[in-house]
Amino acid sequence: MIKKILLIDLLILSLPFVGKTVNLLSANDSTTCLINNGQLFCDGAILKEYRDLKNQFTDIQNAQLVSVGGANISFLVNNTIYSYGYNASQIYFKPTPLINEQGVKQLVGGNGHNCILTSKAKDAVECWGINNNGQLGNGTTINSVSPVIPINLYDPKCEQIVQISTHNNHTCTIIRVGQPCTSIPYTYLKCWGTNNFGQLGNGKTINDYLDLNPPSSLNIFERFFRKIFPKKQRPPQENQPVKATIVRESLSQVSTGANHTCYLYCIFGDCYVKCFGLNNYGQLGNGIDLNRLKDPKTPLPYEKTPVLVQNLETNVSFIASGDNHNCAIVNNGQLKCWGNNQYGQLGDGTKINRSIPVLVSNISNAVSLSLGSYHSCALLKSGEVKCWGNNRDNQLMNGAVINSTTPVSAQF
Repeated sequence: MIKKILLIDLLILSLPFVGKTVNLLSANDSTTCLINNGQLFCDGAILKEYRDLKNQFTDIQNAQLVSVGGANISFLVNNTIYSYGYNASQIYFKPTPLINEQGVKQLVGGNGHNCILTSKAKDAVECWGINNNGQLGNGTTINSVSPVIPINLYDPKCEQIVQISTHNNHTCTIIRVGQPCTSIPYTYLKCWGTNNFGQLGNGKTINDYLDLNPPSSLNIFERFFRKIFPKKQRPPQENQPVKATIVRESLSQVSTGANHTCYLYCIFGDCYVKCFGLNNYGQLGNGIDLNRLKDPKTPLPYEKTPVLVQNLETNVSFIASGDNHNCAIVNNGQLKCWGNNQYGQLGDGTKINRSIPVLVSNISNAVSLSLGSYHSCALLKSGEVKCWGNNRDNQLMNGAVINSTTPVSAQF
């Protein structure tokens, strides 16, 4: 009855080998990586200065997973996670073994931190790296070179982590609940990290982290001081996982952007997308009037509760998020994108921001997606990879170093 409920297990974690045998694609910031028959290929820039990525991974064979973060590239070979780039206080100028871990199912990278999902029944999620906004979820803001466990994430007696996503400084997971906790299984969302625009979905934004306690009416000095400094700002972040206040929908996938979050859910065979968080480029897809944002005095728009992405087919099978744009696979292979389009990353042949989805040109057989800050890439059923958007550092992998508002073929 519920369509595509095991979507993540079938697509994002174990894409079938087809055509050129490209089975995994990852993009973030100004970098794109893919695995082709176990060989790791990357291009673009890490930390804006390490630009010779093509020659950094020529000796890597038997790669199973790869994830591009905003400051590093991580990949899995024979139960060992390697890192290239920035990790907490350390920078690796070549691929360096970092962690040995059995049963890694998913590897994701944010802006200076990484997380893995393993097959463990308990403590299946581990994170490491930068933690200034609580993005490791362990209740602190202390950076960690080695993995730490997000606290109070799930109950292993009756819950299972389905998927994990991180892109910038927040992380979200889909959790499936079963027996003995409930007779009717359902899924829900937990997130942690930065929450200034409501991207964690717990109903809070930056204003909810203000100290609103009134001063004592009997203390004239305190009252005078509070008039001068009326509110104390606490960091708008959650250092441990919090439950998103969404309806009990059958979640198939979660996708995190720079300051927003989207999720794919299905009801009676139809699948939809909802988003919450910052909406200054229309990245929530709810049709917000972008013209009113041209006035610099206009406050940044956001939604702390999920809004439905409009004009999107009900057969959505995959979603992905960049910094401020999103894309979805519809109609068994077509693509639609919405949000920021500064460099043509929506793929519709223009550079016009869109608050509702638009069709990507000349793609009809996509099976997976991954988005960077200002570029987008799709893995096609044939095994070909196509990318579009910003190409300053050759993150489109076509050797042209010219931006493209429509998809171009990656060379690897």
